[in-house]
Amino acid sequence: MHRVKHSDLPLADRKTRSKYGAVRTQGYASKAEANYAATLKVLEQAGKVRNIREQVRYELLPAAPELGYPRPLVYVLDFAYEEDHGEAFGKDRWRPHTVDVKGYATKEYKIKKRLAHQLLGLVIEEQR
Repeated sequence: MHRVKHSDLPLADRKTRSKYGAVRTQGYASKAEANYAATLKVLEQAGKVRNIREQVRYELLPAAPELGYPRPLVYVLDFAYEEDHGEAFGKDRWRPHTVDVKGYATKEYKIKKRLAHQLLGLVIEEQR
């Protein structure tokens, strides 16, 4: 029996797949991300979170064409929302919360996460 390599198949017969094996689910980049979104929707209906935003873009560094960087360095966060911290915080009970769902943390992700924290003050929770 002769096995055919994926790269030897005609383009029309190749199935696209994620570099790290993630399977797109319900429009999300992975099953884990889809599950987290579903959990957030339940929490929103229960009044525990509000103002859910998905795929939030943050510009970490502006474009610098004169240095060979024609586009800005951008970090795209999976979820940003406000979380209810209860009556103990009074009128400021709603606190911002940022989450990135990761199956595998790449070097690029780690660098961008650090830049987002140091430049923008974002504290990003990782969900696996």
